[in-house]
Amino acid sequence: MSAEEQDRALAVPAGLCATCEHLRLLASKRSVFVRCSLAEVDARFPKYPPLPVVACGGYREV
Repeated sequence: MSAEEQDRALAVPAGLCATCEHLRLLASKRSVFVRCSLAEVDARFPKYPPLPVVACGGYREV
């Protein structure tokens, strides 16, 4: 899914997460959630960050 398609699937733009290598999208029948895979190894990062993310120390552009 491209960054543009991801943003359309979300109710709120993902901000930096949309182009980050740590992005994981979780979808249910009614919702799409942005999950940060960096949270699995570093507690400083929220598992489900509040959107839109405008600054992040773990951001790595895809």
